[in-house]
Order: sequence, then C-alpha cells, then structure tokens
Amino acid sequence: MENKFSYQEAAAQKAGEANRAALEGRKHRDRHREDKAVLDAWAGVMSNAHPVTATVIAVILALLNMVAAWEMNRDLIDQSGIFNSFGLEKLPLWAPLIIALPLEALAFWVASWLGKAYNDEIFELGVWNRIHLTYKGDYHRPLAVEEVQKSRSRARFWFWLLLVLVLTVQGSISWHRIQILEDNEVGVILAVLAFVFLLGEIVAGVYADYLLKRWRRTRSCKKDWTAFRRQMVVCVNADRMTVELIVKGREKGEPVPMSGEIKRAVYRHKLRAQDEESYLDEISIKQATVEVRTDNEAPVSNAHVVGLLPDGTWTNAGYTDGRGSSILHWHGVHDVMHRIKVNGFEFLGPFGKDMVHRLRLPLPPGKQPLALTGS
Repeated sequence: MENKFSYQEAAAQKAGEANRAALEGRKHRDRHREDKAVLDAWAGVMSNAHPVTATVIAVILALLNMVAAWEMNRDLIDQSGIFNSFGLEKLPLWAPLIIALPLEALAFWVASWLGKAYNDEIFELGVWNRIHLTYKGDYHRPLAVEEVQKSRSRARFWFWLLLVLVLTVQGSISWHRIQILEDNEVGVILAVLAFVFLLGEIVAGVYADYLLKRWRRTRSCKKDWTAFRRQMVVCVNADRMTVELIVKGREKGEPVPMSGEIKRAVYRHKLRAQDEESYLDEISIKQATVEVRTDNEAPVSNAHVVGLLPDGTWTNAGYTDGRGSSILHWHGVHDVMHRIKVNGFEFLGPFGKDMVHRLRLPLPPGKQPLALTGS
C-alpha cells in the first residue's frame, strides 16, 4: 500500500531540522563573539608593543643564524658519522637542519620565558587572562596580579636555566668552529655571528608565543563564523520550507497543528531578518488556552479566536475545536494579552499566559460578552 504524504510529518521534520541548525548555529556564533572579544581585548593590552615587528626581526635573525652556522652544523653532522651508519657516503643537503631546527625551537622557547619573566605587556596580558579567561571576569585584580607575579618568578628561573643551556650549545659549536678555522677570518666571523644572531633572536622573540596563541584563536574564530553562517543558511531554508508545507497542507485540507518545534520555525520566518545574526536567537514562545461557551455552557466550535498584545501586535489566529477550545501563542516579552476577539466580539483582559480562559459568547445579538475566570 502506497504511503500517503503527510504535510504534518513533513513540516515537523523540517521544523526540527531548522531548530537543530539554530541551536548549533548559536553555539558557533557565541564562541565567535567570545573569541572576537578576547582578540580585541588582547590588542588593547598590547597596543604599546610591536609584537609583529619584533617577531619578524626574530625570524630573520633565526634564518641568519642558520645560514651563519650552516657549515659548522654540517661539519658536526659529518664528524658524528650518523649518515655513514646508514651507508650514505655523502651528506644530504638538509643534514645541518638536524642541529639547526631543534636549536631554533629551543631559542624561541627561551624567548617565551623571557617575555613571561621580564616583559610588562606580557605581564599585563597574563593578568587580563587570569581575570577574564580563568575566572570569567569574577576576580579581584590585585589577587590576579599577585598570582601572575608568582608565575613571573618561576618564569625567571626557567628563563635563566634554558638561556644558559642554549647559549652553551651554540657557544660550544661556535668555539669548536673557531678552533678549527682560526686562520680563516671569514669562518671565525660566521661562528661569532651565529652566536650573536641567536642571542638577538631570543631578545626579539619575546612576543612569538603571544602571536602563536593569537593566531590559534583567530583561526578558531573564523572557523566558528563559517560554521555559523552555514547553519544559518540551513535554518533559513528549513524555516521557509516549514511555512510552505503549512500553507500547502491548509490548501489540501490537511491543516498542520502548531507544535512547539513548528511554532519556532514559523516565528523565526515571520519576525526575524534573514540576513542578521539575531535570526538564530532563541524563540520564547508563550501560549494560553481559550475555551468558548454559549450562555447555556454549550461549547462553540469553529469560532475564530485571536489575541491582542500590549504592543498592538496580534497572536496567531485560530479556530475552536469541537470542545470549543483553541490555543493562542505568541513570541516576545509580553506575558499577557490585553484582549481576545471571538467572531468579532471583544473580551477585555488582561489574559495571562499558561492559563485557560473561559469566554461566554452571547446568543442574542448585541449582548455584551462576559469573560469567566481563568485557571
């Protein structure tokens, strides 16, 4: 037997898809906003520093160090016999990098400890991070300063320890080269320059760690923004299809009941601008039940019911069922309806949300309707 297409099921499916996309999109949007706020705050803290310029200088010095120490490192690798053990008679061109790259990585690590130990901008950045990232803004600045100051004392220990280590390694390599090439003026100069370049690289590289963290957060920020826009497109399209299915269902004589999922999709489509970030904001749906009776307490079916809110906007329009009941729902800050209209008759409120409001529709024309107590 062929399954009959159900507008209700299709609308509910699309509305669910839209609401899931809205929820996921809000997560990405909120993370993007948080990261953007952090990046802006970091830029403010570092406004008196020149981290990009200093780090570019450090990278240039690192490259110059590698060039100056190239032959030194090559000779050390050759003398070690590492590649001879693999049956290679000639060293690969990249062989000096075996010494150069770990030494450069160690130099930048030392530079990061130098920044934590002695740089004022890095210190203030640590205080800001402690207050706003570690404690989410709920922390006293003097306490944060005290904690970062303790971290600074530890950083000084590690800085001097690692500085002695890296300068000892580079100094040993340079001194060994000078002893071999004591009659070669160019070789001696290069050996000395390699040591000087490494020292300058450490001094200039104090902001490298900060720039690395900033790059990671910027990358995360962009990824969340891209994901947010993608989820927003999914939500907008699913909301539009939900509304179209409701309209087609009504035309085909299959009205779609307004469940919570469907209400959210409809309200987003009707009330939100599709090109604004707020389109995916949470929908706060409020509702109230209206029961319509005649003077002799008989339920009135198929009565047209709609509510008026304090700001002059209307709730959804509905029709009472066989029990004389209809559910009105609305979105926004208002918790009450000022009045309710039933078949053109106006019932004065206020009518609160989450309540059942029993209204008596008059039988004789011109008789003033009365609102029974809500519950």
